[in-house]
Amino acid sequence: MKICFIGKYPPIEGGVSMQSYWIAYGLAERGHHIRFVTNANEVEASYRMHIMEDDASWYEPRFEPSGGFVKVRNSEPFSRGRMGHIPVANPFVTKLSSIATQIVMSQSCDLIYSSYFEPYGMAAYLASQWTGVPFVVQHAGSDLDRLMKVPDLSTAYKEMLKAAACVVTKRALTPRFLGMGIDPSRIEDNLVFGLRTSLFNPQAAPMDVNDFLRQIGDTHTRGAAGDSQWNPGPIDLTTPTIGIYGKVGVFKGSFDLISALSQLKKEGMQFNFLAMTQGVQLDSFKRCVLEAGIEDRTWILPFVPHWKVPGFIRACTAVCFLERDFPIAIHGPTVPREVMACGTCLIISKEIACKQVYRKEVADRINMIVVDDPKDHRELAAALKYVIEHPQDAREIAARGHEISKPLEDFSAYIDGYEGVVHRFSDTTQTSRKLREHSSQQKPTAEQRQVGRELRKEAGTVSDEVVVSALPYTSLLLADRLKSILEDFRRESKALNGNELKNAIAFCQLLTHLHSQERIPTECPYLGDMIKYESTDLGMLLEDSNRGMLPFYMGLDRLAGKEFSAENVEGLRPIKSNRLQIIEFDYDVQALIKALDRDPGSPPAADPKKTLILFQTFPNLTRLKLKINETTRQLLDACDGSKPCQQIVAEFADRQGVASPAARQDLSRKFYTTLKQLYDNGTIIFC
Repeated sequence: MKICFIGKYPPIEGGVSMQSYWIAYGLAERGHHIRFVTNANEVEASYRMHIMEDDASWYEPRFEPSGGFVKVRNSEPFSRGRMGHIPVANPFVTKLSSIATQIVMSQSCDLIYSSYFEPYGMAAYLASQWTGVPFVVQHAGSDLDRLMKVPDLSTAYKEMLKAAACVVTKRALTPRFLGMGIDPSRIEDNLVFGLRTSLFNPQAAPMDVNDFLRQIGDTHTRGAAGDSQWNPGPIDLTTPTIGIYGKVGVFKGSFDLISALSQLKKEGMQFNFLAMTQGVQLDSFKRCVLEAGIEDRTWILPFVPHWKVPGFIRACTAVCFLERDFPIAIHGPTVPREVMACGTCLIISKEIACKQVYRKEVADRINMIVVDDPKDHRELAAALKYVIEHPQDAREIAARGHEISKPLEDFSAYIDGYEGVVHRFSDTTQTSRKLREHSSQQKPTAEQRQVGRELRKEAGTVSDEVVVSALPYTSLLLADRLKSILEDFRRESKALNGNELKNAIAFCQLLTHLHSQERIPTECPYLGDMIKYESTDLGMLLEDSNRGMLPFYMGLDRLAGKEFSAENVEGLRPIKSNRLQIIEFDYDVQALIKALDRDPGSPPAADPKKTLILFQTFPNLTRLKLKINETTRQLLDACDGSKPCQQIVAEFADRQGVASPAARQDLSRKFYTTLKQLYDNGTIIFC
């Protein structure tokens, strides 16, 4: 099959580039012809891999037995002379969509596959519109939970997603796409990642670090400032070696690691620090190494291609992955799995350990070393010291970690999943043509509606699993009654369809009705509040046509990119989001939820307590549930964009009879503190 890929590719570093590369590689190995369109050669130096002559056969692999191959087409680098316009911008979407269209037409491609919304998904969308060839889009964490959260970007992404033949996501995120109006038959949420263990294994040859340093000269020793010389001498890998690789950053724990290693040097510990890292914070990282006094035992390497990463891992006694407080909750890094697959000791933050599919098997100092909080540098130093003082124990921990890895990594099954997507949604399949016909009209004909029904083979069901996932605490309180209510719902409801989200919302409506009619026998006095809380949250996921026509904020944020301060916002007009509602409850539902988390088997006793909850939906359909007080509700009522902050606070003071300058100043301080919290949450902007 002929496939046009649009996405990240070496020399771009990172998880998205890595997965895109291996998907293309695996499909080509099976005989598919892959034309990969990318802007990878335009990547900035901070995120560029160091590719050498011996990487050529990996960069554009060809497979003689199957006839498959990957052919890479890079975009022309931006130049002001040829592409400059005002205001200046590199026209990535235009370039990539243009190149992809040329390739799809000239090579008669059957499918366009894209990964990451910006600019690749948008370019795939345009190329698909111009050629009539269907496209698939896959997202990562940061495009869905950072870029798509920006109102000025989100509408375009949603239209792109709605036009895709298939959206590749994870099962836990499917309700968001259902809420956007994506047909369930177009969502693929069951592709399981697997490493290529022919490369990532304990037998992988360790990198010859000294030879690598000789080949790249001293380029690894200089940052953007170009001043600092890094340890030109050879590294002795018989000394315990602590390694890290990936982007440098505060949230990555990079600076925590330096502080902990500095403590160990002061204690007289001997070790090497091998860092394959780059990024915009690299100069700060280097300065931190100097200030910590560990430059004599630190080697900083440039990024290497994905296929050389196992050698780096095998050169280390232990590899750290200390990500913590990461702002994108759904971020799912694969570095820990790569380390375990290579049979090297993994030092991991508890935050990341809890995100892994193998989290129940994690045992500190048994199959990996877990650091509860890398910001606690004493704790981190103790973990590192253990590895340095007990390298044999580290090898045994690594071996047990590898045992966890073995059943996880199935590269063949991983490519099976993507090959299934390619076959189901390519231009050569009847299903794809039906899907495109079904979606091409805003008002489908009766025949097209029938096609949609045929494609939704699971229509008319709502599983126990879906309900428990959507209404976890209501399900706990209903206990054994849940099953019988669900059975009645499935049997009697005529509104069920293939959209699990809509089915779950319909079930919520039934529960609300039954509870109001006192037809759900229960001893729990706050069951009604729990149903209301979870059904409101669930309903916020669904973008109906009326709400969808309104922008998220009726204005442009004039504070964007600036620091929040009373002086900066007092003359600006706060305006609240159009996607929020404030609901009053008889009980403190969030406190009850915390109690149920502690002891799911025993519903807590509770006294009535009037509580206000703010429910808000963001452009990417993440939600906020915030307990507020009456004063905050009144403040939000005043955030209608009609008055500047200084006028609102003055009117508040007058209404409350606050007269003295000191009292008014105190009220003003509380006012701006609350405004900042609301602004940081994204509940208000300033216009």
